[in-house]
Amino acid sequence: MVKTGKKATFKMGEAKTASVINPTKFVTAKSANAAGLHYENLVNYATAKQKTDQTNDAPVTDFPELKNQLNYIGYATRASAVTETFPTFNSDKLNMDNHDISVLKQQLVMAQNNGNNLYEMAFSLRGDFLKDHSLYDPVTKIIDQARLKKAEQNIVDKLMNRGFSLPLAENKNDLVWFGVIHQDTDHLNMHLWAAKISPETRSEMLVHGGQYDGQPKGVIKFKTISAVQRQFINQLLTQPEIQQRQDVIKQVTHLERKLAAKVSSHALTTDKFEKDIQNIYRNLPRSVSGQWQVGNANMLALNPKSKMFHAHTAVNTLIDRLTTNTFSVEYDDFTKKIAEKDYLDEYDKGMLHDKKKSWGYGREAQFRKDVANKIYRRLNEWSKTSSDGETQLPRINELKDLVGHNSKIISTKKGTIGQQKKIIPNDLRLTAQHQVPMLPKAINQAAKIIKNDIRVDSRAQRSMRRATEQQEYEKAVSEAQSQHI
Repeated sequence: MVKTGKKATFKMGEAKTASVINPTKFVTAKSANAAGLHYENLVNYATAKQKTDQTNDAPVTDFPELKNQLNYIGYATRASAVTETFPTFNSDKLNMDNHDISVLKQQLVMAQNNGNNLYEMAFSLRGDFLKDHSLYDPVTKIIDQARLKKAEQNIVDKLMNRGFSLPLAENKNDLVWFGVIHQDTDHLNMHLWAAKISPETRSEMLVHGGQYDGQPKGVIKFKTISAVQRQFINQLLTQPEIQQRQDVIKQVTHLERKLAAKVSSHALTTDKFEKDIQNIYRNLPRSVSGQWQVGNANMLALNPKSKMFHAHTAVNTLIDRLTTNTFSVEYDDFTKKIAEKDYLDEYDKGMLHDKKKSWGYGREAQFRKDVANKIYRRLNEWSKTSSDGETQLPRINELKDLVGHNSKIISTKKGTIGQQKKIIPNDLRLTAQHQVPMLPKAINQAAKIIKNDIRVDSRAQRSMRRATEQQEYEKAVSEAQSQHI
């Protein structure tokens, strides 16, 4: 990012650059006090003097460190970066007057004196995104600041209530936050600063042990930051754009479920793949016989130390064969639609350096997980019905006979018990013209089986997401602590 020496002169025609990025930072009261820095210095009172630009074309750091901002008296409201007489806004006002600024300064002083962190989130929006969404006219230099401010107002509650173990504020009067739009660089930057006012005494919100023992936690949850960014962008998108993204997600979900069902069914009912299925079964750990599933594993990043590693690897090999040959057309349709969503994400958030964090990567991993679980369920059933599942290997004709069975895993205090429920196989169901009304009991039993399948898959998906988010969170903690002032 570069200072332009002018206001609202944003770079246009950028490619592969994030439409909106939002780095977050924090500084502790203890470290700010030690450096002689004051939270209240971020804002200053408006004056009647005509604002002037500071000509400066030198490259600057993307976002100055928070401690450097505090060193600059009135950094948030500096005349060189704003166009309004009263540029500061909060949850109640789009333009805070000098009285509001006086109250704000007092609250910031209280927050620092009470030992609380100061948090900052910045939304950086490129010129093309602003123009495309009628937020900026590059000819007149006019910006729809009110619309941008309202979008930021609407994300504060989620950020501060869900970004930590508990809501940051203990009541509605315990949070101080304010924002400002800066226009003096080649991207428009929206800053948001926030702090808890009263002393933090809740154990869940304090660091225990180490050099920050007893201080408030500083890192905001990665999943909350991502959710807030999505919400912020969605508020600025047009309704057709929002619908486009929703439609792509629905189409991908439909294609993934359909393909997973086809691939798993073909593998389990085609003699050609009997040796592949037997190889998978041979590699399944007997210590959890009858309870095999993917769980939290990522099928695209398998852990060699996992008990299921070799079985998962065998499943992946089989999936590769089937998607390369038999179902190549369906798989291409699936991957093309995924690429479409990733392209839209790239437009919104920029090019990812790590493709493993892309939406499409997650959907590919989920597709493989669904196929694997469908195969494992059938093998779970076979192992329980086989007279000697320890020495025998499953045959395709035996697996075909199990079509219509559902393996239900019930957790108990003493362990896990496998139970089977049988439904009518597809090929034995009555055709529409011969169907008779199902009894209420039969309807309920079928519904319970379907709901259970959905619950099992949903729990597994949520567990996988939580594991991924936890890894991101721990990485963020490590990075934040290494940059801590």
